[in-house]
Amino acid sequence: MCSLRKLTIGMILLGFVSFAQSDLPAQNSKAPEVFPLVEGTSWVYQGTVRWYDFNSVKVAKTRVTWTTQVKRVTRHAHLTAAVINGFPWDLDWSDGDLQPSDALLLASDDGGYYVSQFDDIKDGVKRLADSNDSLQDLINPDDVFLQLPLTKGKKFSCDSDAMARDDNMYCWVVSSVDRISLLKVKGLEPKQCQVYEISFRTNPDDTELQFLPAVGLISYQYHHHGSIADTDLKLVAFHKSPGLRP
Repeated sequence: MCSLRKLTIGMILLGFVSFAQSDLPAQNSKAPEVFPLVEGTSWVYQGTVRWYDFNSVKVAKTRVTWTTQVKRVTRHAHLTAAVINGFPWDLDWSDGDLQPSDALLLASDDGGYYVSQFDDIKDGVKRLADSNDSLQDLINPDDVFLQLPLTKGKKFSCDSDAMARDDNMYCWVVSSVDRISLLKVKGLEPKQCQVYEISFRTNPDDTELQFLPAVGLISYQYHHHGSIADTDLKLVAFHKSPGLRP
């Protein structure tokens, strides 16, 4: 379940979209405009990581500063793909002292967003570079984690049994749509913004994200309900690539 949760989180991090006052509109074959999949775009987070230290036999906690960056972007057929370094999920089940890893994110022109399930992302990048590859099996419909438009209460990335549950567990759910003030994020104008809270809850753990259109993920929280494994991050700086339009 932990690996599935990680596969379905990734693309939410990088949301970039113009939207109506109430709902996020559907995408129309403009993945680079909907998400900031432009090389050099980066996000800096600060927060804490908690874990159980078996050496000291107690719960440990450390403060972290974490950077996520778009390293490479490829356009092929109906997909826009980006190699992203350092998703916040890297910090889950860690002591906060580790090297960020790469992931391959895929945005389809039909408004679906996926994380490729290749063990080695080089395989996916190689296929995207092959103009003769149909990419038919590169994305799995079961791995969609985001499907525009977003509306409060919408569920995605779950089977029919989970979709029918009244408790909203085992699905990504748009749990709330709120307006908040961003006052201390470098690179962003301090103002009231509409934010989508998206959550994924299971019996062993839960994940909560705050998603700000035109920016991406402004907070990330992961909590395990048994052994201590907590990640709590907030965006402190957003750096637009020179390739992004204002």
